[in-house]
Amino acid sequence: MATEACDDGNVLNGDGCSSSCTVETDYSCSGGSLTSKSTCVYIGQITLELTKIMRKADSNTAELIFNLQPNIRALDKMNFSQYAVLSVNGHSITYSVSYDTAGVITVLADYGTNIEGASSTFTLSYNQSLVGLSSKILTFNMVGYN
Repeated sequence: MATEACDDGNVLNGDGCSSSCTVETDYSCSGGSLTSKSTCVYIGQITLELTKIMRKADSNTAELIFNLQPNIRALDKMNFSQYAVLSVNGHSITYSVSYDTAGVITVLADYGTNIEGASSTFTLSYNQSLVGLSSKILTFNMVGYN
């Protein structure tokens, strides 16, 4: 009798346990029985890249676009507002974070003073039940965001 390496209760590929119940590349799966589903966690590499900074001309608002690859299904389940932190050295800012299923993180930052050239840090942590990796940290200057 054949046994399954994993069983997450669905037939979707790309979530760690394939439609044929084998553990997919860059995932680790555990648990799973006749009465409970396997839990799969992404353990491969993730690349985070700042692709665009655009200042809104009519307000003290900047839009930052980050690209996160590979585009894995586990990221769709994360609330990025809980795991993404933007800090701009010496400036008080508020921001919102959104993620789309194409791997794009959009940060809308509101600020009260000129942030041109300010040293900035974007930190992305992961829900460890979905992605078993350390935080990604990008440091950059708010330059040329017109």
